[in-house]
Amino acid sequence: MKNVFSILFLLLTVGFLHGQEVLGEVEKAIEEGDAAVLSAHFNNPVSIKIENKEEIYSADQARVVLRQFFTDHPPVSFEENHHGEGVDGHFVIGTYRCSHKESFKIYFLLKDNKGTSKVFQFFIEEE
Repeated sequence: MKNVFSILFLLLTVGFLHGQEVLGEVEKAIEEGDAAVLSAHFNNPVSIKIENKEEIYSADQARVVLRQFFTDHPPVSFEENHHGEGVDGHFVIGTYRCSHKESFKIYFLLKDNKGTSKVFQFFIEEE
C-alpha cells in the first residue's frame, strides 16, 4: 500500500512540474512575441479571442493569427498578474505591453491533454 501512495505522489509531482514548465514556456513566448513556440503548446483545436473576435482554430491557424497580432503589436513585456487553478485547469492573467505604448490583458487556460499541458483558450483584450 505504501508503494501505491509513493507512485501516486511521484506521478502527481511529475505532472505538476511539467505543467509549470509549459507555463513558463508559454509566458516566455508571449513576452518574445514568438507565435511558433506559443502555438506549439496549443490544443488542437484552440479557442482564440483577440479583442471582440473569438474563433476556434487549429494550432497552425492560431499560429498565423498570433503572428499577425505580434507583428501589429511588437512586444515590450509580459507580466503575470494572477494565476490559479480551477476545475478546468490552470489559468493565467497578465499584461502584455507593446512598442506602440498599448497594453493588452492576456488570459490563457492550460488543461491536461493525454498527459501533457496544452492551452485550450487564449484571449487578448485591449486595456
